[in-house]
Amino acid sequence: MHNKTRFLSLLFIGMFNISTAHAFQDAYGNPIVWEDKWKVINYWAEWCGPCRREIPEFNQLAEELNNEQILVAGVNFDNLSSDNLIQALVNLDINFPVLDPISLKKINLPQPVVLPTTYILTPDGNIVSTLVGEQTHNSIKNSLYKFKNSISERN
Repeated sequence: MHNKTRFLSLLFIGMFNISTAHAFQDAYGNPIVWEDKWKVINYWAEWCGPCRREIPEFNQLAEELNNEQILVAGVNFDNLSSDNLIQALVNLDINFPVLDPISLKKINLPQPVVLPTTYILTPDGNIVSTLVGEQTHNSIKNSLYKFKNSISERN
């Protein structure tokens, strides 16, 4: 009886103690490590010309910052899901992770009014900057490090 109670207790705790480290997924179902990282979250749409032009900048940034505890991820403004979202990623040659609709609900970011819009978030998920309009690799990186270094100096 004792073993059965212990097993059920551990099962119950495990069910409700889900780590957010892998609670997020990209459009392909791959886990996204979210915790303890700065985040650069870009809202884009297929019909948005400036969004299309800045995608190579985000691809480069994601590859460059991958090992620096910085997550570069995208969000589709039109809430595409499943095959439609994957087809858009292929069509636009998006190589950085794009959040699936369920993960998007978990982060609770405000829906932008203008596209493209990029949010910079601290490791605890607070928005420290909202970049509106087309961005370059350097403009994103400069904003990110401005806030990252500013907060590091305060701690």
